[in-house]
Amino acid sequence: MTSPTKSFFEGLAGRGHVSWLEHEHGRLRLEIVDEDCVQLFTVVFDDGEVKVDRVDSDADGVLRADRAWFDRSLRGEQRLLPVLLRHPVPVDVGGDRRRDAAQSFVGG
Repeated sequence: MTSPTKSFFEGLAGRGHVSWLEHEHGRLRLEIVDEDCVQLFTVVFDDGEVKVDRVDSDADGVLRADRAWFDRSLRGEQRLLPVLLRHPVPVDVGGDRRRDAAQSFVGG
């Protein structure tokens, strides 16, 4: 059985061009923690082209999440925003994107 996390990233990698990201550029690294193992997924978007890479590389932001929590969220058993607001998830956003990320969470 394929895990929700694996299916999610395979599907994301298969999307190719995403029109609503046509003027965006960035890299987001997701660190999915499963006991003592950390799986890295770097999502790169460049003028609408989306790619998923499995190497440890520089990123504009990093989200580190427990695999069980991430799987539950992908299956729709847990809503992401309420959990993020109640239980802080380590998120590292560098540069000007830190302000943009904070504003998107508070609606500013």
